Amino acid sequence: MRGVLIAVIVGLMTVFWSRMNYGRSSQHDIGSDGNITPGKISAAIITLVGVATVAFGIASLFFGALATALICVVVGGALTIFMGPSLTHRHDVSCNPKEITGPSRLFGPSLGYSRTTIRWNDIASTGKTATDYWFIQASDGRRIYWSYLYPGYGRFVESLKLNRPQIILPDDLR
Repeated sequence: MRGVLIAVIVGLMTVFWSRMNYGRSSQHDIGSDGNITPGKISAAIITLVGVATVAFGIASLFFGALATALICVVVGGALTIFMGPSLTHRHDVSCNPKEITGPSRLFGPSLGYSRTTIRWNDIASTGKTATDYWFIQASDGRRIYWSYLYPGYGRFVESLKLNRPQIILPDDLR
């Protein structure tokens, strides 16, 4: 039960941070050149909660609470594995007048380590994944992903609209 409570608390924290990130300033200005990066504070908090949850799970073993230990280790491990890389620049999305560079693969419900670059004029479509990541897609199938956890993502979307006005965006980005 404690593991479920911890997962609910982490989920509520994520919703709170996502609501704040649309209009927040990105790390660097967006426009002709810019960068958006996953919120480092939210990534750090979620990663630390993941590590603490794993530690709680391990400690639960000493009290014989095997089910609690298993739930905590699985949930905490997943939080740490999926959010930890967002503390680096691996998941940053950057753009300049010619192209956009960013994370290009998903790893489970989160972003993977692969990156790609897509020229503005090569963007063929946009979309949204089941795990709430938006993406731009080149005609050859390459994708760049970002989410509502990126402070300033609204300014990146405005840059996308400016550079590719004919592209149809997902409903929640219009």
